[in-house]
Amino acid sequence: MGLIPFTDDPPPVTTLYIGTPKQTDSSGIIQVTSSASFTLTAQDNYGGSGVASTTYQISNSQYNSGWISTSPPTVFQLVGLPDGTYTIEYFSTDFSGNVEQSKTVDVALVSTFEVTFALNPTGAGAVNPTSTNNYALGSQVSISAIANSGYTFWQWKSSNPSITFADSSAVSTTAVINGLGTITATFAKLVSGNKNIVLTGSNNVVVVAGGNNNIDCTQATSTTIVKTGSGNT
Repeated sequence: MGLIPFTDDPPPVTTLYIGTPKQTDSSGIIQVTSSASFTLTAQDNYGGSGVASTTYQISNSQYNSGWISTSPPTVFQLVGLPDGTYTIEYFSTDFSGNVEQSKTVDVALVSTFEVTFALNPTGAGAVNPTSTNNYALGSQVSISAIANSGYTFWQWKSSNPSITFADSSAVSTTAVINGLGTITATFAKLVSGNKNIVLTGSNNVVVVAGGNNNIDCTQATSTTIVKTGSGNT
């Protein structure tokens, strides 16, 4: 009985890894800067002939790199391109000539990140800067908060760990911007004494400076209460 000839039918499988800085915006588009690396790796089937090449192209309505064939692993960056959304298409071929069906991913190349400034609770004070601003990667932004009567500043919070603070508990500090997100100045409600308060909602902070206060938290979640007086419940 003769040997059954081996046939290498399955094509390779290519995987794209996108490095940092990288994040996904509210519409689901991956945002990157020109320093983010794209890595294409490919693997052929067990016993196959091996991966011969990986081919990719970068394009949008105004730009097309053309097909670029390389030996995997393949690493590239979106350098020298204007901000905008680009489609990256890629596939691999093995030494038997099996060609993988191409895959695509859309990425947005950005040079700035959108940061929104907010207050919690609303009406508790003011924050500077205000509203929404755009900042370059690594920008160090001076931020400050002013509490209205009846409140005291508590701390800074960020919706994205890529936005950090020199001192999150300081009323004036520096934020380092390495991604989009929201910076929130949180304030604590001051209670001076002999008050009955019912809290609702979430992420409330109450500083109790006097005594004989009754604070009902049964309708609220994630509440922080700092007591400095006596006879408080």
